Amino acid sequence: MTNTNEKTICKTSGLLARFKGKGSLDGASKTGFCEITGAEYEHFNGILLSFRMINYRLPQNLQLTLSFPKELLFDEAFAVEDPVCCEDFVLRKLHPVLQQYTNSLKRAINPRSDENRTRGEIQLPSYDNRILRRSAIRYAGGYFQMSLMCRMPLMGMTRICGKLCIRFLKGLLQTVTDWAERFSAEGLSEETSVYNDYREILAYLDDHGYCSFIGNGSVIARGDTEQEPLQGAVPFASPSENEITIPLGGGRSITGMALPKGVTVITGGGYSGKTTILDGIESGIYPHIPGDGREYVVTNHTALKAYAEDGRLVNNLDISPFFKDNFLNQSVDCFYTDSASGSVSQASNIVEGLYAGSKLLLVDEDKSATNFLTKDALIRAINPNDPIIPFTDRIRELTESCGASVIIVVGAISSYFEYADTLLLVERFKVRNVTDKLPITRNTDPVSVSAWTPRRYCEKTDGLSQCFFRTVNTENNRMIILDHYRADVLPLSAIASTEQLNSLACAMELMLSRTEDFEIREAAEQITGDIVSDDTRPRTGFERMLTAANRWYEEIRPIDVICCLSRMRGITLKNA
Repeated sequence: MTNTNEKTICKTSGLLARFKGKGSLDGASKTGFCEITGAEYEHFNGILLSFRMINYRLPQNLQLTLSFPKELLFDEAFAVEDPVCCEDFVLRKLHPVLQQYTNSLKRAINPRSDENRTRGEIQLPSYDNRILRRSAIRYAGGYFQMSLMCRMPLMGMTRICGKLCIRFLKGLLQTVTDWAERFSAEGLSEETSVYNDYREILAYLDDHGYCSFIGNGSVIARGDTEQEPLQGAVPFASPSENEITIPLGGGRSITGMALPKGVTVITGGGYSGKTTILDGIESGIYPHIPGDGREYVVTNHTALKAYAEDGRLVNNLDISPFFKDNFLNQSVDCFYTDSASGSVSQASNIVEGLYAGSKLLLVDEDKSATNFLTKDALIRAINPNDPIIPFTDRIRELTESCGASVIIVVGAISSYFEYADTLLLVERFKVRNVTDKLPITRNTDPVSVSAWTPRRYCEKTDGLSQCFFRTVNTENNRMIILDHYRADVLPLSAIASTEQLNSLACAMELMLSRTEDFEIREAAEQITGDIVSDDTRPRTGFERMLTAANRWYEEIRPIDVICCLSRMRGITLKNA
């Protein structure tokens, strides 16, 4: 046994010996599993195995980390220039093998007996076609570290079953050893190329005044699942007016449709594919693996869908850009309601999005409040006291004064044609540029200037939650719950996985545990940079008894954290 960098390094043979023979953990109380934590166990080929306690009430449930030396998987000359892509590649290679081993453990259980309470079990993270930073896999110190959750075998309900523990660990080590010996880096160069292309395209768009790009040949429509391109779908083809060629590394290039900053209106008939294109544009906030169909769909990373959301909380928000004073007997510069209407909720989503730093708003007529989108001249004449200021009256201010762009899908409202910089017509999933058909006389009304929210604060929470929360949960992939604080995040369509939902819950815990008032945007930017790290906030022993940490996390954006906090019921927000 040696000590390296304050970490105890043992041999895996020594770990297995802990469960066999006189004086071992075999037959001991399940709290004995604490004794195998805090050390790393080295296999003969350099693979490291380590355990971490995640809940003292259930000591048989451990976080298990498998660490693979880079030299075991790749040539010595291989350099990990960008760990995100390499981590993603290793995860996709290792996950199916571990899943197969996990399934073999389940098949060994007699469903008519209680053995499922005693045998080992492994829980694996999920992943999709996006290339993201994930807590499940990290490259650090020359090792690829895969994080799992395991339940160690017991004898009955309270005693350690040494024989089954040895069998469980031997099977796991043999499985990962066989995988490492067969590991091939084939396909990594292609994924790395696609990932680097995405970043080059994103930088090109920002430098040349574009907000989104869809490469020719992309398959945006999805099949039975979000991860599969629709079979037989029409590959995307750019209209000539919007077609550009972007230079890439190695003398290559990519051609496709680039949408300029400003106002882009997408129109078309029912089932023509216009909403599918908008969904595809949103998906471009993250890179995708080769074969997904959306590898070359790239969108400004701050893009945000701004839809109507009946019943959402609006927490002391300045909605004066879209509502006149004395609306519902409240001051519109500090408006509160726990059940907003469609127009109020959509206006709030836009105001919060701009505060959070969004430079691209995505709006769909089908999911919007009609009375918020537009008011024609007759309605204005008949009802001049309507408190709602429609989105048409602010859209040019957003682009010219706030620096944001808008992509809006309409099928029955022509009012936005007057404000469009680009007009696209979608027919049977084919896109045409019809900007030349816009009215010769465009809307040139003077752009008014509104008081957009510059800073937002969250007041400190009271009582025990200043130290920690007794319960931090996610529910049905839509609700985040911290004791009596709750937020419905189903409308946040950029949150597309359970792991991202876990990240939001972790971010909420970190923010609401603060003991002082804090500026929301600054806190969100600080937290999201560390959210996928293993030890975002060390837990005390007492907290481990209350809150299980058996979660994986995925990269999220500061804008998602801000939108989540804005929906959190039970807290108090305020403007500067």
